[in-house]
Amino acid sequence: MSGRYRRPTTPEEKARADEARTAKLEALHTRLAEQVAALRTGEDWTRWLATAARFHDYSFGNTILILAQCPEATAVAGYEAWKALGRQVDKGEKGIAILAPVVRRAAVDPGADESRPDQSEADAPGQNASTSARRVTGFRAAYVWDVGQTSGAPVPQEPAPQLLRGQAPDGLWKELAGAVTAAGYTVERGPCGGANGVTIPATRTVRVRDDVDDAQAVKTLAHELGHVLLHTDAGTDGDPVAAVPCRGVVEVEAESVAYLVSAVHGLDSGAYTFPYVAHWAEGVAGRVAEDVVRTTGERVLGAARKILAATAQPEPESAEQLEELAERTATAQTATAALRARAKDTQRRESAINARDQRPPSRTRGRATTGGVRSTPPRREPTRSSDEVTRAELLEVHRLAQAFHREDLATAWVPDYLTGRSLSAALDDPWSAGYAPATWHALTDRLRESGLDDAVLLASGLAAVNRNGRLIDRFRDRLMLPMRDPAGAVVGFIGRAHPDADPERVPRYVNSPQTPIYRKSDLLYGLAEARPALARGARPTIVEGPLDAIAVSSGTDGRCAGLAACGTALTAAHVDALAVTVDLRASGLVVAMDADDAGLTSARSALELFSPRRISPTAALLPTGSDPASVLHDQGPAELTASLLDRAEPLADRVIDAEIAAAAPRLDWLEGRLHMARELAPLVASLPLDDIGRQAARIAQRLDLSIGVVQREIVPFIGLERPPPTRSVGMTRDAARRGTGTGPARAPAPPRPHTSNSRRSR
Repeated sequence: MSGRYRRPTTPEEKARADEARTAKLEALHTRLAEQVAALRTGEDWTRWLATAARFHDYSFGNTILILAQCPEATAVAGYEAWKALGRQVDKGEKGIAILAPVVRRAAVDPGADESRPDQSEADAPGQNASTSARRVTGFRAAYVWDVGQTSGAPVPQEPAPQLLRGQAPDGLWKELAGAVTAAGYTVERGPCGGANGVTIPATRTVRVRDDVDDAQAVKTLAHELGHVLLHTDAGTDGDPVAAVPCRGVVEVEAESVAYLVSAVHGLDSGAYTFPYVAHWAEGVAGRVAEDVVRTTGERVLGAARKILAATAQPEPESAEQLEELAERTATAQTATAALRARAKDTQRRESAINARDQRPPSRTRGRATTGGVRSTPPRREPTRSSDEVTRAELLEVHRLAQAFHREDLATAWVPDYLTGRSLSAALDDPWSAGYAPATWHALTDRLRESGLDDAVLLASGLAAVNRNGRLIDRFRDRLMLPMRDPAGAVVGFIGRAHPDADPERVPRYVNSPQTPIYRKSDLLYGLAEARPALARGARPTIVEGPLDAIAVSSGTDGRCAGLAACGTALTAAHVDALAVTVDLRASGLVVAMDADDAGLTSARSALELFSPRRISPTAALLPTGSDPASVLHDQGPAELTASLLDRAEPLADRVIDAEIAAAAPRLDWLEGRLHMARELAPLVASLPLDDIGRQAARIAQRLDLSIGVVQREIVPFIGLERPPPTRSVGMTRDAARRGTGTGPARAPAPPRPHTSNSRRSR
């Protein structure tokens, strides 16, 4: 076993191993502090800090005024501030009006309490602070201009983190996810509202965005695990406010943990970590960035050691274990050899049967017979690769498949099923539902007879290869619904299983796989069919399933158009496709998700997608346990229409109320209500401007907080561009520190000081 790692067993060996690991972690942590110091003293960062110092903090009201007059504003300043930065306001550009305080000197009683909250800071040198003070006596109009209204020297940009690329260390994601689960949290992948990851204590969920490389994903999961261990109730003995009270310190600690854990596992995250930590540490008032890193070392090292203990790769501890491993390997090899022998024997028998069958098999919807003995079609090897198949061929094979599915529709179970659910409209145009026979290769045979080769069948996703290497139909005994592209051409299918099929064995829905002409993340079911109705003023309505979409479109007398993301969650590409078809701000938008936990999760995701586009969806009021299709069947078209339109409420209200309800156990205390306001702040700030003030007032009322407290939590997030811009000086000094990232990297959340139980952007 020379050269192999052996787990320490004696107390002395364990002590030495622990010392070695601690030394390595401390060395890595020291390197982190040094890199942050080097970055901060660099020319780019120095120029950035000097620039950011020229910009003011703006109040909640002024922030709203700025965005109302110039929604695309990313960096605003006064005329003289732009001149000092080497830029000039362009001729003819209209200023953005804000309210500036009028400050005057006022006499102060020498015996007054110096701690009065309204007393200003000391006057300028030479003034008697005991007899004179500066007070705000009113407001006047002032003007600022956005960077887009100016020309001149480039605006300095803050050095930004770069997303990690490539693969993650083998098994590390699984081990980190296990550690998160052990702490009582659920791990999921999906949208994170512009962040790389987010920890939501209210639902005990850790979410990592699903559109980054594995290396970035596993680093982000380590970051979130750092939050779970150090900053949530899992790491503070049930007291969420016992965590570090400064947001900058919180992010420095979590990212430092991620850096140490990644480095020990062989993943260098420095390109992301160093600028990220420097950014957040810079926001800690009165502290030098590298000192923030050093003073958090004890907590960081403790959390990293705990994670590494859970993610260590165990090695065999003794010769007996090695022998046991060898025996298991030998047993597995023997079993594998036996399976291969059986497979070869089966293949020889099938080849002999096929050789005896000289006459072609009779066509009985995919069941070939020869002298009463069931057989299978001969195996064919494609004459070309699927990559050589053209778009025209793929469109043609789907056209033929749609016609085939319509042929035997009248004698199948599908018409009775749809009629029984009040969905007979699906049988006619524009939906044109069909039926895939309950046989193995009926469609495959028909398409071959039409002259299409196997390469086309495989590339289309309509056929699949079975374990014997033969093509079989992907869809069998299913209600078939065609998926159409924007031009109306069939490019894929959704297959709904027989209602009596065993759900443990047969998936309810099967979708066409991704092909060169079909991506389920790009196409909304029902959008092509709804174009005429949308043009006539129908309100687009997002639902969960294709039959719900048909129910909405057919059961509301043209007032709503049902649309469904099938086989995937709603995506930004879906929203873009819908926005190209209809003006969503003018038409309005309804979200009609099921009234259960999964439906609420989908509703929140929809809100996070539509809000940055300044669209205010409404939420249908469906009975608990119902969906649009069941409402149409059980209560009729009038009730469905009323649920979708007449009794709908703002989607933001529904989502925010659900978040507050889920956090009810911790809202009996002021600390819990404050944390709830902080968790909701990024979501509220992403809403259209007209909705922000109303939601702030609603949250204040629901949480029994002052409106000012809630506004202060929301304001730092309003400065984020939607989607966030590359780091720029801007609307507030805080906002200037907030945005990071270039290209696909999204900006971290604002470094506003607060405890850690809020939604975090990474």
